[in-house]
Amino acid sequence: MKTGPYDPQIANKSKYESVVALGRQESDPVLNRSKIDVCLKDINGADFGAINTVYCSDLLRTKQTLEYLLDNKLISNNIIIKYVKFLQEIKFDIESFCTPDEYAQHGSDAVRAGFVKSFIDDTLMEKRQEIKQRCDILLEIMEQEKNNDILIISHTFFLKIFLIYFENRDLFQRPEIIRDFIDPRKRIMKFCEQTMFR
Repeated sequence: MKTGPYDPQIANKSKYESVVALGRQESDPVLNRSKIDVCLKDINGADFGAINTVYCSDLLRTKQTLEYLLDNKLISNNIIIKYVKFLQEIKFDIESFCTPDEYAQHGSDAVRAGFVKSFIDDTLMEKRQEIKQRCDILLEIMEQEKNNDILIISHTFFLKIFLIYFENRDLFQRPEIIRDFIDPRKRIMKFCEQTMFR
């Protein structure tokens, strides 16, 4: 599941400066609890009843997404919760691939385009090999937990890269194939969007 909705805007900073800080993980915005109900209704809801373990990014918005699910009895309080760093969002520096004017003109399209190019060029703040190692940890956990119902709560770019890698194990050797799965003109995932594995 992708994290619930949040507002990256930082007081006394422009939208561009706020998004730059978010990408670098210099800011850790809070969940927008007034919008999460709508997000969960808009998504084809999963049956959370059988979940016995949650692996959650240790960033604030994901932790608060889990708290919301618990507070609203969408998942049982009698579960194992593991907050883990490897599920954090992929770090990237928007300033390295998108100017304030480009962001003002193209918004998130420019961010997505820059991310894709930087992933291919291996110029993100995290090396591709580091991202692969994080994806491999998640694969190992899924294998270890294959007889259990687990919930993973993370972030857009990490989840999308993992989903591509899950189906295309040569992603990190042929990074250009990311272009077949991310269209910069389209939103990658909705807030609270879920992907089921059986």
